Amino acid sequence: MRLPADWMLSVDDLEFCRQKRPDLNPQVLFKKFLSYYTVGKGKDTVRDDWSLTWREWVIREDTSIPAVKTEESWGGFMSRVANQKEERVIDAECTLLLG
Repeated sequence: MRLPADWMLSVDDLEFCRQKRPDLNPQVLFKKFLSYYTVGKGKDTVRDDWSLTWREWVIREDTSIPAVKTEESWGGFMSRVANQKEERVIDAECTLLLG
């Protein structure tokens, strides 16, 4: 079956995340999980055990991408990314001009 619209994490699902991946924010990760399986690339995915799918998602979560824990911190993160891109453009322009 596809992910039911009212599917929620169980206490065991949350505890699994906290024990196996204490570096993750379960609420943020759950939003990503829901988004992927309801409107994203995984929206047509059929599973018998959504808790198992959640546990696999937790284990595979890539932490090389900075975690965003709140909506407020998202703006700060995006500002840092924009500033880094701007610095790289300026460095490239200087290299071209100065040789």
